[in-house]
Amino acid sequence: MQKLSRTSLALRLAMGASLALLSACKDSNGEPSAQPAQVEQTAPAQPAAAAAPPAAGSEIAVARLGQVQVGAEELALQLQGISRAQYQLLQQNRASLEQWLRQRLAEKALYEQALNQGWQDKPEVRRSLEQARRQLIVQSYLHSVSQPPDAFPSEDELTQTYERNKAALQVPARYRVEQLFLPFTGQTDSDGKLKAQADELVQKMRKSGNFSAVVQELEKQSPGLASRSETPLLPLEQLLPETRAAIAQLKTGQVSDPVRSSSGWHVLHLLQSEPSRAATLDEVRAQLTRLMREQRQQDIAFSYLNGLLDTGTVTIDGGELTKVLERSAPVVQADPAAAP
Repeated sequence: MQKLSRTSLALRLAMGASLALLSACKDSNGEPSAQPAQVEQTAPAQPAAAAAPPAAGSEIAVARLGQVQVGAEELALQLQGISRAQYQLLQQNRASLEQWLRQRLAEKALYEQALNQGWQDKPEVRRSLEQARRQLIVQSYLHSVSQPPDAFPSEDELTQTYERNKAALQVPARYRVEQLFLPFTGQTDSDGKLKAQADELVQKMRKSGNFSAVVQELEKQSPGLASRSETPLLPLEQLLPETRAAIAQLKTGQVSDPVRSSSGWHVLHLLQSEPSRAATLDEVRAQLTRLMREQRQQDIAFSYLNGLLDTGTVTIDGGELTKVLERSAPVVQADPAAAP
């Protein structure tokens, strides 16, 4: 009988990005940073799994769209369903958090529209819902019967795994940046002058060697034109995508040319940087323990499933299988570009 395959820990370490970003939100002492990252993040957040809506009037609304609202408890459940990395990005950037909340509100409004049209009663939707229900029950039950022992991994097992995979366990380069941000106003004449103003500010900063003095002078002459902010030490992956290339080329104390994003111009001043390096065991202990427990649980789960297959004889009707396969082929859409 053919057994189910399993994935090795070494392969998961090589492919996963979690350990490569293990120190992304730590300060120089290795503890989670409480400082907000003010360099704006504009990448859209991925949708979170929808939570069951609370009873009407049972909680304070955090956001509203007409008659649709997202309450505090409902929002908390949705936040608990996203990845830790995404949660940290939302926590560090208010604009991204509010944009993510708008998406959740739009999803809920769309859900209400679908319910009002009876979409949940369509045969294909009912079949998909039943399939999702079965998968949820199976996954939840399998998770419950495949828990590794509480004492796993031992200190020796943890140390041996760390030594075998040390080359893959890297702390990425990190950067502490302050920026002067000149937002677009939506007015053509005003926005057209922003680039020239940003260029002039950069020249003054480079000539004087004093970023703060130039910013203070600007705040006196043109209050509200720009805002100043500073990040803690962060890897490039947690900084605004448009600014990453410019930041990576800066040396400590240097000021970048103005960088354009979808919301305005950014003048970047590199305050501090740390090169990438190998992580210590203490730095990856929690993450490595989690990965090892996940791998052990996966091994137990595969063994459990294979054990179920071994309890009896499996027979497969090859002819019927072929017929079902042929009539279930997905519809392939023609490529317009390939048309003569």
